[in-house]
Amino acid sequence: MHVSLTTPILTRPKRAATSVIEFLPAVSIILPFCPVISAKKNLECCLNKVLARVEDMLTVQYSFKTALPVLVRLKQLFAGLNFNTSKKSIAIFVSPVMDRVYYLEVEMEENIVIDPSFKISDMISCKKEKREFLMLILNETFSNMYLGNGTSLNLIKSNKITHTPGCENMLAARSEDRADTKVQQETVIKKFLSQMDRGLSIILHSYALPVFVIGPQKLLEHFKTITKNEESLLQFIHGDYGETAGSELYCVMEHVVSHWKSIKQGHLLKQVIHAKAQNNLRIGLRDTLKASMNKKVKLLVVERQFIDFSQISKPYSPLFKTESAVYENYFIKNDVDEVIKNVFESGGDVEFIDNGLLKKFRHIALIEKRS
Repeated sequence: MHVSLTTPILTRPKRAATSVIEFLPAVSIILPFCPVISAKKNLECCLNKVLARVEDMLTVQYSFKTALPVLVRLKQLFAGLNFNTSKKSIAIFVSPVMDRVYYLEVEMEENIVIDPSFKISDMISCKKEKREFLMLILNETFSNMYLGNGTSLNLIKSNKITHTPGCENMLAARSEDRADTKVQQETVIKKFLSQMDRGLSIILHSYALPVFVIGPQKLLEHFKTITKNEESLLQFIHGDYGETAGSELYCVMEHVVSHWKSIKQGHLLKQVIHAKAQNNLRIGLRDTLKASMNKKVKLLVVERQFIDFSQISKPYSPLFKTESAVYENYFIKNDVDEVIKNVFESGGDVEFIDNGLLKKFRHIALIEKRS
């Protein structure tokens, strides 16, 4: 994710002269913004509607004279947006003395707030919830890979064991009723499962989603011993389904959807544990803050209540001070907010998790990108 920090319209005052009043009115805007799939004319129309809404909302709380500097800044900011980006959303923070634009990889719901209490961590609740997962069906003669979205299952990959090296010899041994048929069959099946796992690795590069593996118990036990994608495999389900299985798979999907919160959190925890084993995990507030500045962030997982716990009553003073910190004071309330901002700037993602689930990781964990 790339972040563009626009040039402020007004000259920044000295730190000693700043006060809460200077940050009012404070406007926070979260918008879907994907020029790759939306015409520029349509996006400009959407931005004009947002500008009109902001003006209406501002003039309810402030005089037009007070609101004008923010409206002028916001209009110029909209005019300078990057319509060549491949990102999916934008987050905008505007006050009379500063503005910030974040181009986000994740899809967001529209949200406009006229309130200095809105902080960058509140953006996480604006993420569009996608109940997506992968379902891998294994059988001794075939495998199917489905992409589920909560309402439908779409077949994205299908393979047959007859395409596996050595299968011809296995079939020949079977037809001749040779004693080594069982050994050859097990060898071919293991090769087949290894091929399916390599294919799964490729798919997970495009779809970093939790995976459910369904198949006969003996086959699943084999697959567990050879897979290289253990951190993504959330559940193994026993069942010998045919190639055209329909209603049975939809029953599995309904189970996934009904338990989505625990499934998602289980997937996040497996990623954290795997990252620790790979030595690319940073835990605790101070270490995650340092790591977030290195621009090599993949995912930040943080307990919901930890953000509130990190909030301090006195004016926010960052652990690592920067020149612009005081101007971001209205949407950076604490060091967790600072970490989240850095993660978005470096192209990473952020997820909340229930309180206590990251107790062993000091309530906040950052997964770094592998070199």
